[in-house]
Amino acid sequence: TNSNSAFTIGGDEYSTLEDAVKAVQDGETIVMRRNVTLSKSAILDIGKTYTLDFSGYKLSGTTSQLLDLRNGTVTLQNGSVTTSGSDAVRVRSAKVNILSGTYTAQYSTLNTGGTVVITSGHFVETASVGYGAIYKTGGSLTLAEGSAASATKWINGASDVTITARDTTAPVLSAGTVNRTSDTAATIDFTTDEAGTAYYVELASG
Repeated sequence: TNSNSAFTIGGDEYSTLEDAVKAVQDGETIVMRRNVTLSKSAILDIGKTYTLDFSGYKLSGTTSQLLDLRNGTVTLQNGSVTTSGSDAVRVRSAKVNILSGTYTAQYSTLNTGGTVVITSGHFVETASVGYGAIYKTGGSLTLAEGSAASATKWINGASDVTITARDTTAPVLSAGTVNRTSDTAATIDFTTDEAGTAYYVELASG
């Protein structure tokens, strides 16, 4: 393997991400082999289904929309995408599955107008006053798990956002009062630290 090769598909080597994307076939994985600094946006506009595996390395640059996904079905995993501009990842008409990774930008780390499913990942907006770690301008967004760091908000533009993560933390109840309404019934008033609907069961003492 050529030590200067930045990307591989199987045994084939490519110096740029664009070249690798032009060559990738449905179902294949593009593997990044070293840290890569881009001088301009990487525009990925091919109608195929493939995986971009950063394999623990960093794709970085100073331009906005560093990774510009315009077409196809793309899975991102195992690394990081960082820009000092806005939109580390820009999703236009593509379908994108984010399985893992850290994504950092000054403004709106992930700008999505396509179909995006986030299984996991960390999204960091570094501006003191920004747009939100994820800036949703269209399309649909499904969020299973993930984390964010932003002085503004997690998600800006919350229409057509589906949250599928399971809440495994029980709410904390406090300031409860019980009012007996008959020999066999009572009402309970309480406050909780989580929004939503709470249910309770009345049991006979003893």
